[in-house]
Amino acid sequence: MTQYEKSLLIKFILWVLGLLVLLYCFFVFIFWSAGAKSRGANAQADQIAKQKAGITEIIKNYHLDRGVSSYTVVGKTNGQTKYVIYIPHSKRAVVYGEQDGRSETAVINLFKSQHANAKITGVNLGWVKKQAMWEIAYTTGNGNLGYQLYPFQTNSKNK
Repeated sequence: MTQYEKSLLIKFILWVLGLLVLLYCFFVFIFWSAGAKSRGANAQADQIAKQKAGITEIIKNYHLDRGVSSYTVVGKTNGQTKYVIYIPHSKRAVVYGEQDGRSETAVINLFKSQHANAKITGVNLGWVKKQAMWEIAYTTGNGNLGYQLYPFQTNSKNK
């Protein structure tokens, strides 16, 4: 191979590597941009939770979209757990205390007692049909996907 051919090969390899790096950066940008709205809404929900419920420690965030997009913040204030559900469309926030409804653990246990062979793939708390609802997404033993909704609030003493 001549010096000229080596030079062309090196230039070709550098161009290909440069294009791959640009392509990688492009896809990272697209991926990052796609989540910007959700990250912004989560940050806004966190801020509202701190203002409305006085939350000082954020434990968990949920996002549920069943016709109405909602963002839920679970946090602690003065040693008590609070749930703040923010509905961006109506700019409304609803605050619940831990005594007002089921915890994530309680709803998972309830689901498992009803669906022994199902595998839980996700749990979310949000606003559905004008009330706070837990959504459990799951797969059955034969691979079918499903979801189950449970009201956050319950009238029973055993939450």
